[in-house]
Amino acid sequence: MRPYSSYEEMRRLLILLLREFSEQAVNEITTVIHDSDSMSSSDDNKCFRVNTIVLRNLWETPDAIETGFQKWLLAKYNEYNNIVKYHDINKERGNHPKDCGVCLHYEETSKLIR
Repeated sequence: MRPYSSYEEMRRLLILLLREFSEQAVNEITTVIHDSDSMSSSDDNKCFRVNTIVLRNLWETPDAIETGFQKWLLAKYNEYNNIVKYHDINKERGNHPKDCGVCLHYEETSKLIR
């Protein structure tokens, strides 16, 4: 079972997860996200395309190699999903600072997707 329900949810989590990757990996991943965003194919195809690049770049992450790519990625998706849920609940309740780290990182990283 996937830790996300759609390509958009995967994309949102992955943008936050990019902090776990090298600059070169971030460039590859943001490029494939950009390409996938402009595709008119199904969410499954887009997710597969992006996931393939993410998995290839996990070879530079010792923790992912040691833990296993799928297990590491699932744990990270769940960790960032919990951060996003917590963030969204606080935002809805009006407990959202102007300099929110999640929003700032998301906005900054989203600019990389060209």
